[in-house]
Amino acid sequence: MKKIVMLCEADSIWIRKYIENVLLGRYQIVLLAHSNKINADFYQENNVTVYVDENCNAFQGIRVLPTLAKLHYLSNKLSDPVDVIQIHFIDVYKSMLFKRIWRKNKQARTVITYWGSDLNRRKEKELMYMKKIFGKIDAFTFMTRGLKERFEKKYGKNYGRKYVVDFGVSAYDTINRETGDTEELKRYWGFPTDKIVVMIGYNAIREQNHMEVIKSLKKISQEMKNKCHIALQFSYGAHDKEYLDKVREVVEESGYTYSIIWDFLDDNKIARLRLATDIMIHAQTTDALSASILEILYSGGILINGEWLEYQELDDSNIDYIKFHDFEDLRDKFIDAIQHFEDLKRNKIKNRKKLYDMGSWQAVKSKWIDVLENGDGISYE
Repeated sequence: MKKIVMLCEADSIWIRKYIENVLLGRYQIVLLAHSNKINADFYQENNVTVYVDENCNAFQGIRVLPTLAKLHYLSNKLSDPVDVIQIHFIDVYKSMLFKRIWRKNKQARTVITYWGSDLNRRKEKELMYMKKIFGKIDAFTFMTRGLKERFEKKYGKNYGRKYVVDFGVSAYDTINRETGDTEELKRYWGFPTDKIVVMIGYNAIREQNHMEVIKSLKKISQEMKNKCHIALQFSYGAHDKEYLDKVREVVEESGYTYSIIWDFLDDNKIARLRLATDIMIHAQTTDALSASILEILYSGGILINGEWLEYQELDDSNIDYIKFHDFEDLRDKFIDAIQHFEDLKRNKIKNRKKLYDMGSWQAVKSKWIDVLENGDGISYE
């Protein structure tokens, strides 16, 4: 069995799903990470080896900078040759670690998998440092075509082979199995059953522009506001208390009823939340095509999306959604969506088969294997 080493965040739910749906049974899996708390039981049950650099406190006797100590600790955990080295969500630290591992495994196939903000939200100095390892990389993967184009604009087209391949959406199958009707699912979340549920963003980070969206929606009649209920999903990224307090203050003064969801959501709860949501407004500053967006569309929800978030994959597949130019235009598009709500909802059901064929784990697994094993199959550029 081939051996793959991944430089990644072991606590990420996406790393767990990637292992579960693509790697298990095909590779001997080793993770090098900062910590291993959230998914530790899963890794142990499935014989996934995880080495974490927080344990390097045991590395004594040599006085070096903490980062160098961690790099030394992790790189020395690999004694046997490896077949594949994959970096998920690249940063400067992982680039440094990769160089140490590659020196002993120059025969390995090497892959960098970009998630989105590891390219979109890095400082220039960081981006240039990470470039130093590109000459040793066989393949680069990107979650969207737009992300690949940004990479090429930044670095040029001469590095490695490039693939556009996303993680699969696990919640699709869970959504298919959910038997509750819309009213029942709205009651589950405490949403009013007689109102249109409007989700603003899908996490708590400032870049979702919650306040700008709410201020835009505030500029409509109270009669129309009374038809809607705002939902905020703060399950992830709820670290900036000052920002979240301001969001709560703005939504309380908006004239809408509202709910805030703080709990971590497994696939079952994600499915129930997506099916209970009628409209999602997505105004994030930058974003690759996320599972949350696909889940909303798959559930039959109406997506109102900032046009600066270019989702060519959706456009090429003729997936219906609404685009807005700025927050003034958002107000107008929102009013139109409320006025034609029933017609829009009926038309959304036709998106489902296209989305499943495009984004289920079943659909993307063979692409990932092709990237990892030789890259001689279909090119997903």
